[in-house]
Amino acid sequence: MLQAGKTDSPNGTFGRPKHCICSRPIISLGQHGAFYMTSSFRYVHQQSDASVNLFLFSTGTGSARATVTGPVSYDQGNQSKIFETMASLPLARAFSSAIRMANRNDVEIVVSGDRNLWDTDWGFLGAPT
Repeated sequence: MLQAGKTDSPNGTFGRPKHCICSRPIISLGQHGAFYMTSSFRYVHQQSDASVNLFLFSTGTGSARATVTGPVSYDQGNQSKIFETMASLPLARAFSSAIRMANRNDVEIVVSGDRNLWDTDWGFLGAPT
């Protein structure tokens, strides 16, 4: 029997490291473990002004990073674009930040950049559009 804050796995919650953010809510906890609802994300070649953009890349030293850019809003005075941007972050932190930003603005997350850096535990990454 699992207790709050406890796991049945030595390395974290149901096989995930404890510091990871799970994008799939647990929908069933049975005798064989947790079952997750799979999320789908859209891969795009060009970032979208109406979405939260998660751009995946590798640094010159080979570190996997991402930037998060929020949906564009417009300054009423001079019609200039205003958007929230987060500096280069480690992948898991950037992904969790993108989720929070998308929920706060009620918009989707689109992914661009290096597809090979996508963590399949986050959900399904669709074909490029």
